[in-house]
Amino acid sequence: MRNYKEYFERKTELLGNGWREHPSGCVPSALALITGRTFEDAVEYATEKLGYDRKTGVNSDRLYKLLDSSTRWKKIGIQDFCNEYKVEGRIVIRRPRAKNLAKKFSRGKYLLMTSGHATAILEGELIESNPKRIVNAVYEYVG
Repeated sequence: MRNYKEYFERKTELLGNGWREHPSGCVPSALALITGRTFEDAVEYATEKLGYDRKTGVNSDRLYKLLDSSTRWKKIGIQDFCNEYKVEGRIVIRRPRAKNLAKKFSRGKYLLMTSGHATAILEGELIESNPKRIVNAVYEYVG
């Protein structure tokens, strides 16, 4: 996505207009995009399993526990995608940005977890308004 307008149009094309009524709906949006379910079904699932609220989002601890215990999701170690360099003699490890992972994950469906946000990569296409977000965790959807 090159700008917010393109992102907005693409997300609406994929999910319909319902996602716009949920200011904190990044997790249901990402889950719907990745699993192929409707946004409404993803909201229902997130509400039941993750304590989703349309104003505050989901409980991230519950989300991580669900993803880690599910056979449908495979955690991908991001350490292989981190940059390591020295600054004043100290080793600094820089986590990857969402746009860089989209280039590496050209096949498959992935859930990216960033600070207070979640987004999806579908077959190399990043569905995200801010591609410079720093990624904390990656999960591959294996169905």
